[in-house]
Amino acid sequence: MSIFSLRTLQFSVVLGAVALAGCAGPPGPSVPMKPGSDLATARRAVQVCSRQGPQGGRNALTGGYIAGVVFGGLVLGPVIVATNARAIRDDGARAAVDKCLNDNGFQRRELSFEEVDSLNRLDRYQRQLLLDHLVAGGSLAGFRQSQQR
Repeated sequence: MSIFSLRTLQFSVVLGAVALAGCAGPPGPSVPMKPGSDLATARRAVQVCSRQGPQGGRNALTGGYIAGVVFGGLVLGPVIVATNARAIRDDGARAAVDKCLNDNGFQRRELSFEEVDSLNRLDRYQRQLLLDHLVAGGSLAGFRQSQQR
């Protein structure tokens, strides 16, 4: 394989990886889930773990620039990374917070459209009950059944 084709391959890999990182939009609404937990405990865990987000974002961006230089070259690699810096930083921050939550026994639970719609329609008290139920690992159907009793 010639140097030119190796460079072209490296550039293609970096361009593809950065393009994918930039296109993968932020996740939708979610709650930290841990069986047996409640909303207050989850809220405290998020407050503690969110402090790690900015450093995680900086680390991801630094890693992106290093990979950009290695795979894309001294000039083109950093330019490609710079165009997607915000998405890379946001993904890194989100990953750092998720890792901290996982270390504390929580995992991210993406909310379905129906769950978000229900949360938006409920009054404040019912919304907190539903969030407690979802954080503890329950489902919308389970919540509705418990409310009918």
